[in-house]
Parts: sequence; structure tokens; C-alpha cells
Amino acid sequence: MSPENKEIEAYTILAEWTIRKLRKLDLHNSSEEDMIRWILYSLGVEKIGQDIYLYLRERGNATSTEIAEEFNISPATARKYLEQLHLIGLVDYIGREYHLSFEDISKGIKSILIPRINEVFQLLIRVANELKKGELTSEVFKVRTTGFEELAHLEDKLTALEERIRNIFWSGIKIKETNEFIIMDVFRNYKLSKKDIDKCLESGKKLIMRIFGSLEISSDVDPVEISEVIEKITVYGSVEGPRDVIKAIMDRFEVYGAIKMR
Repeated sequence: MSPENKEIEAYTILAEWTIRKLRKLDLHNSSEEDMIRWILYSLGVEKIGQDIYLYLRERGNATSTEIAEEFNISPATARKYLEQLHLIGLVDYIGREYHLSFEDISKGIKSILIPRINEVFQLLIRVANELKKGELTSEVFKVRTTGFEELAHLEDKLTALEERIRNIFWSGIKIKETNEFIIMDVFRNYKLSKKDIDKCLESGKKLIMRIFGSLEISSDVDPVEISEVIEKITVYGSVEGPRDVIKAIMDRFEVYGAIKMR
């Protein structure tokens, strides 16, 4: 195996986004389909992926096999485009069937795509911080990308990137307590556990949460206890948790994403 191939195998691709310079769109004279295709192409989706999205929009749901037959492509190719649409936040699935995450494309971009890109940016920030501490060296940390011709300039580039990202995104958990409420603003994915509920029960305070990411409710959460504690939960992303727990607080949920009950 050549050294170049060994270097490639040392990396795992977690996500890829294509960034394109947008052409102008005449909003007054463009059809709905033209606008949808413009949005999808701007997000890196090629024509066949656009066709699949429009097909799901019209039909409602379909399996990868049905999509493959409709467009005369292999099931593997169909899944590739479906996964791309899922990564962007526009398509979700239940079992083998795929469907649109939202009828409104902008909701998918705001609720799912932006939080996912945010996670990648936060990873860059963490790596940049490690570089500043001197805990990563050029021998164990390498980046292959156009524009970094000399590894010696890498730290300066990442530091500048970190400063720019910090002006846009803030990651973590901000907690504020009043006499009646515990208010949590969460700027990442979060797992709500029995420990969170117990803290509210012990303090006698209601819980208000705003989550800019996905929320997972742990299986150890009791539906009666969480119903006593929750005042309101707003989630700009997906929610997953036990069916009886989610149903117990459904009237206090505001979710801009998919809800999965198990």
C-alpha cells in the first residue's frame, strides 16, 4: 500500500457539504419547482437528488426500492441521495420509508442543518484549543486541504477561524434560576435524564428548556415526575424518547423537527 493510500485511510469522512456561489433567482417569475431546485442545488444536491426530493414532496413517502424503480437507478444510488437529503435535514425516515422532515424547507435548514454544521464548527474549535495548549503536534495532527501549503501556518489559520466562529456560535449550557423556574438554554445536543428531573423536584422548581440541537429523553425518566416538573420545552431539532414520557408532556413541547417515540 502506498504512503498516500495509508494517509487517506487514516481519516473518516463524517459529513461533507458543498459550498456554491449562488446565482441570482428571479423570485417574481420563478415557479415553485424552480425555487426548490435552486435551494437544493445551492446545498449541493444534484438533479437526481432534486428529483427524488420533489417525488417525496408529491407522493408523501416511499422506500429506497420504490425510488430506485421510479428513477431507474440502483437501490444503493437511491440511498446515497436519500442520505444526502437526510444529512441536510430535509428528509427523514421511519423504518424503510422515507418522507420529508418538514413541508417548509427553511425549517429543515434552521432546525437540523444549522445545528449539524454547528457541531462540526465546535469540533474545529476544540481542536484549535488543543493546538493552542500544545497538546497536539504536527506529527499526530495533519490537515489535507487547499490553501494550507505549510503546516507551520496551521495554528494561525485555525486560531483565526476559531475567533470568527465564536462571534457566530456559542456552545454549551446556560442555566438561570428564579424563585419558580430553572431555565436552561442548551446550544448542543442534550440528553435529559432522571438526574435533571430529580434536581427540579428537590428544589421545587419548574423546568424551562430551549434546546438548539437534538433532545434525547433517557429511559429512566418517569412520566409522572417529568409531568410535574416541565413548564415548557422548545427544541430546534429532533426529539427522541419513551412514548409514555413524551405523551405526558406533549402539550408543553414546541418542536421544530421530527419526534421519535420508542
